[in-house]
Amino acid sequence: MFPVAFFTGNPVEWGIILLIVIILFGGSKLAGVGKSMGEGIKEFKKATQDDDTTPPPAVTTAAPSSTTVVTSKPEEK
Repeated sequence: MFPVAFFTGNPVEWGIILLIVIILFGGSKLAGVGKSMGEGIKEFKKATQDDDTTPPPAVTTAAPSSTTVVTSKPEEK
């Protein structure tokens, strides 16, 4: 049976996991993933901040116009 504290997360275990991930994916791939995650977080923060500061758009109603547009088809022979 597995012990209750199967993964305690001490620094040695994290180091081994990090080493395995670097070997599997390579440094350049991990840098790209980190960059894209950072951009995503930045966009999310920007979107949530813009939501709070932007006032709701004004609703305008226009009176119906009294002009009538009539279109007719040319008569077929």
